[in-house]
Amino acid sequence: MSEAATVRADGPVGLHVLPVRGRWLLYNGATGASALVNTAAVRELSAGAAPGALGLADLESPEPPEKRAPNGAYAPRFLGLITTRTCNLDCGYCGFRAGLAGGQCMEPRLVAAAIDWFSSLCRDSGRPELSVHFFGGEPFMARDAVEVAVHRTRAVAVENGQRPRLEAATNGCYGEAMAQFIGDYFDVVALSLDGPPEVHNRHRPRPGGLPSYDSAAATAGILSESNCELIVRVCVSQLNAGRMAETVAWFCEHFQPSAIHFEPLQATPESAAAGLLAPFSDQFAVGFVAAMQEGRRRGVGVGFSGSALERRGGFCPAANDGAIVSPDGRVSGCYLLEEEWRAQGLDLNTGHADPSGLVRIDAHSVARVRETSRLPTLCEDCFCRDSCAGGCLVHHSHGGNLQERDSFCAATRMITAALLLEDLGAGELGREMLLDAPCRARIAAQASDRLGNWRAE
Repeated sequence: MSEAATVRADGPVGLHVLPVRGRWLLYNGATGASALVNTAAVRELSAGAAPGALGLADLESPEPPEKRAPNGAYAPRFLGLITTRTCNLDCGYCGFRAGLAGGQCMEPRLVAAAIDWFSSLCRDSGRPELSVHFFGGEPFMARDAVEVAVHRTRAVAVENGQRPRLEAATNGCYGEAMAQFIGDYFDVVALSLDGPPEVHNRHRPRPGGLPSYDSAAATAGILSESNCELIVRVCVSQLNAGRMAETVAWFCEHFQPSAIHFEPLQATPESAAAGLLAPFSDQFAVGFVAAMQEGRRRGVGVGFSGSALERRGGFCPAANDGAIVSPDGRVSGCYLLEEEWRAQGLDLNTGHADPSGLVRIDAHSVARVRETSRLPTLCEDCFCRDSCAGGCLVHHSHGGNLQERDSFCAATRMITAALLLEDLGAGELGREMLLDAPCRARIAAQASDRLGNWRAE
C-alpha cells in the first residue's frame, strides 16, 4: 500500500474528496470504502490515475449502483401500524401533541388484515422475517389494537415460516403492566427520553405542564431488565445540545440501553411557541461526537439518522417503499400527519387496507411516490448522498426540491466525516476537525465533493 494512504475497505461510482486539516478524506459512498491521503495522491487521482495504482483499489467502482426501477417489485422493509394518532403528552416541539391529531384507534379487524397481507407479501418474495413497527401518536394508547397485532404477527409468522419482529416508537408513559407486556413481546423499542429530569420535563411535559420523566424512566427501567432491545431516542434543542455526552452517561448509569440516538429538533410553530430552539449545526456535531466517545467508553452505540454509514438509500420510509397503515385504512409511505406532507404538495398515499381483509396497493401511486422521493439535485455532489439520501422527504428534502444546504445538511456532513475518520483510526483528527472552525466550515459548505471537481489549493 502507498505511504500516501490509510485505507478502510468495505468494497468498490464516483469518488468524493474532503479537506481535513492539510490532508484529504476520500470516500466512495456507494460501497463504504474510504481513505485518508495526502495532496499528492489526490492530484494523481484527479489527473486520471487509477486508485489501484496508488494502493487504493478498494475505492474503485467497476459498476454503477443499481437504481430502484419505477415499476419494479413493491418491497417494503416493514409494515408500519399507526394504531392511534392520540397522544398523552404535550411535547413542546411535536405535531402529535395531546388531542391535536385525532382520537381514532385502529380497528382490530384492520390490524389483522394488514398483518395477513404483509406476511403473504413477505412469503411470496422469499423474505424470512415478518417485521411490524408501531407508530403514533402514542401507539400503546390503543391497547386492544396492539395486543391483536402482537399475537396475530406471531401466529401468522409461524404459519408462513417467518421470524416475527416487533418494533415500536413510544413515549413510555403508561403503567407497569403495559411496560411489562412490551418487554415480553417486543424485539426493539425506541423510547423518547430527552435527558435528565429537568431537560426531559421541559421538552416533553404532560398536558398542563406536568412532568413525564418519572413515568418514562420507570418504563426504561422495566425494558432494561427485559429481553427487549432498548434504544433511547433524544431530541436535541439548544437546551441540551451542550449536554449530549453527559446525557449518554446519565442513561448508562440509570438504564441499560443498547443504543442512544440523537436527533436535532426540527423547528416548528409549536417549538417556537414553547421557546425551544433548534441547535446550531456545529453545536450538534461537536456534541454528537463527544457523546459517541462517551458511548464507546461505556459500550453503548450512539447514532444519528443522517449519518448511518452502514445504510444505503437513506432513512425516510417513503423513499424505501414504506407501507404504513393509518387508523382509517390508508396505506402510505409516511407516518407523519397527512396534512404535513400535503402542505409540501406531496401525495404519499399508495393504497388502502379494508377490515374485510382486502389490501389494495396501487402500482401507479407507488411509482409516483418513488419519483417524488428521488434524490434532490442538490444532493448529487454530496458525499453523504448514499447514507442520508436527502433526509426526511417531508421535513427536509420536500419531495426532491431541496434548494440549499441547511443546518441538517451541515451537521450530517460534519458528523459523517468524523465517523469516517474514526473508522480509519484517525478519530483524533476528526475531533480536531470539529474544533477547528474554518475546517469544519469547509466540510459543511464545500459546494461539490466529487473528485472530478477537486482543485488544488
